[in-house]
Amino acid sequence: MNATPTTAAARRPTPREAHKILDECRDLTVKRMQGAFSAILDKVGDVLMDRAGRTDVREEQQLLIDARDVMRAQRPALLADFEKRLRRRIDERLSGEDQRNKPDFSKADLSDLTLVEITTMDESVITGNLKRVIENACYEELALLNRGVGHLMERPDLETDGNPLAPATIVDAFADALREVKTDPRIKLQVLKEMNQVGLADVSAIYADLNKRLTELHVVPGAMRAINAAGRGDRAPHDARQETRRPEAPVPNAEVDVMALFQRMFAGGAPPRGQPMPPSMPGMPAAAPGGAPSYAASEGGNLDFPQIQAPGGGASASRTFPTMAPTPSGYVPAAPIISTVDLHEGLTRLQAGQSDFEVGGAAVPFSGIPAGLHNVLRDLQESPLGQKANQLESMTIEMVAMLFDFVFDTKDLPDGIKALLARLQIPVLKAAMLDGAFFAKKSHPARLLVNELAHAGLGWSPIMVL
Repeated sequence: MNATPTTAAARRPTPREAHKILDECRDLTVKRMQGAFSAILDKVGDVLMDRAGRTDVREEQQLLIDARDVMRAQRPALLADFEKRLRRRIDERLSGEDQRNKPDFSKADLSDLTLVEITTMDESVITGNLKRVIENACYEELALLNRGVGHLMERPDLETDGNPLAPATIVDAFADALREVKTDPRIKLQVLKEMNQVGLADVSAIYADLNKRLTELHVVPGAMRAINAAGRGDRAPHDARQETRRPEAPVPNAEVDVMALFQRMFAGGAPPRGQPMPPSMPGMPAAAPGGAPSYAASEGGNLDFPQIQAPGGGASASRTFPTMAPTPSGYVPAAPIISTVDLHEGLTRLQAGQSDFEVGGAAVPFSGIPAGLHNVLRDLQESPLGQKANQLESMTIEMVAMLFDFVFDTKDLPDGIKALLARLQIPVLKAAMLDGAFFAKKSHPARLLVNELAHAGLGWSPIMVL
C-alpha cells in the first residue's frame, strides 16, 4: 500500500532525532531487502532451471545448471555479505564518506589508462539496467521517499541519485557481494542477467512501507515541489548525523557518464566557432583547431574516443526556437540546443520518412528510417546537411550517434530488437536538439523510452512474435 502524503507542513526534527529516524530507515531497508533478494534468488533459480530445460546447447545448459547450483550452495554467505555491504554503503552515503573517498580522476595519468575486461563492462551494463528497472518500477515511491529523506538530511532538492536508500545503493551492494563468490565469472554474470527478468514487486513494497513510516512521523513535506536537477551533482552530501554543516568541495564522479560528461563540457554554452573549448572538466582533452575537441589517443595512451570534426560548411541561417511545452506527465523541457534552420527542417523531413531531398542547397541522399543495424546519424554527419550544424549541434549529433553505436554493440539485445530501436535515431536526435536537458536528466521521456524498449527486448527471441 502506498503512503499518501498529507497537506500539513512537515515538522523539523532535531539533528539527533533525524539521525535516529535515518538509522531506523536504514535498518528497515537492510532487513527487508535481504528478505526480498532471498525471494528474488528463488525466482532466479527457477528461471535458470527452466532455461536449462529449454536449450539444446550443451555448454549453455551446463552453465545454467552450474549457476543454479552455485546460488543454492553459496546463498547463505551471499545474503550475509549483502546485508553487511548494504548497511555499510547506506552509512557511507548518509555521512558523505562515499563522496570524500572517491578518487580524483583529474590527477590521473592518461597514459596509465587500460581497457576494462569484457566481463566487467557487461556487469556494469547489466547492473545499470537493473537500477533503472527498479527506479522506473518504483518511480512514485522514490519521489515521495526523496522528499522525506531529503527533509531529514536538510537537502530539500534531493533526487534519487543522491538518496542513500536508492536502488543504486542496493544493486551495487548486491553486485559487490556476488563478485566475492568463488565461481566462474560467467555464472555470476548469468545470475545478474536473470535478475533483470524476474519480478521486483517486493522492492516497491519496501519503499512504500518506508514512506508510510516517514509519513506517520510527519517528516515528509506535504507540498509537491519541482526537483532541481542542478542540486543533484553539484552539492556535497550533508551529514544528517552532525549538528553543524561542514561544506565539502565537489568531487568528480568515479563513473564516467557520457551524458553527464557532455552536459558539463557545454554547461556554459558553446563558444564561438573558431575559439577553443574552455577546460570545463579536469583531464578532458584540449580543443582542436576550429573549436572541436579532439578525442584521439594520446601518445602512449589507450584513449580511443571518436574524432569529431568541426563543421566545414559556410554560415547557415539561424534562429531561436521556442521551448517546448511541458508534457502531460509533468516533465518540463529546457531551452532547445538547435538553432540552424536548415538542420531543423532536414531533421523534420527525415523523421517524416522523406529521403533524397535538398534543404538550403544541401543534399540529403539518405533515409531517416534505416534498414537493419545501420547508424543513420553517421550518414548525417558526413552529409552536406550535417556540415551546416554549428559546434554544439555537431557534438549533439555525435553523442546521440555514440548512444546508438552502444545499442548496436550490446550483446544482450537480439538483432531484431536493435533494428527496431534503430528506427528511433532521428526522433531521439530531434528530441535532444529540442530539449537542452536531454543529456542532463535521466528522467527525460525519450531516454526512458529507449531504455524501456531495450529492457523489453532483452528476453525476446526470433521465434516470438513482435
